[in-house]
Amino acid sequence: RSSDLVVPVRLEHRNKDVVVNLVLDTGSTITLLDRDAVDKLRLKKWRSSTGHLANGTKVEIELASLDQLTVGPLQIEKLKVALIDRENGRHLADGLLGMDVLKHHPYHIDYHNKCLVWQ
Repeated sequence: RSSDLVVPVRLEHRNKDVVVNLVLDTGSTITLLDRDAVDKLRLKKWRSSTGHLANGTKVEIELASLDQLTVGPLQIEKLKVALIDRENGRHLADGLLGMDVLKHHPYHIDYHNKCLVWQ
């Protein structure tokens, strides 16, 4: 959607890295990643579960651990993330940047310029 704020995020796992574009989602409790976008990282899945999208749709997810996520000035190590198939979340860019990451550093959203401003 044109109102979505998309943020570049660097993901690292076992000496491999990938940059993905994630939609900032203050309503998401966990960062959600498209499986295909992070395939080269070979994340180890440790649990399957059912998640719920904002529209109430149930989706199958797999939980995995990521060595490091970097966005703006923020680096988070050993982050648990949810993996989803793109067909279930085709509007998600490469995924959603959730509050599990955003809670670690003060920020505000500049809606006029469509950017995330770290404080």
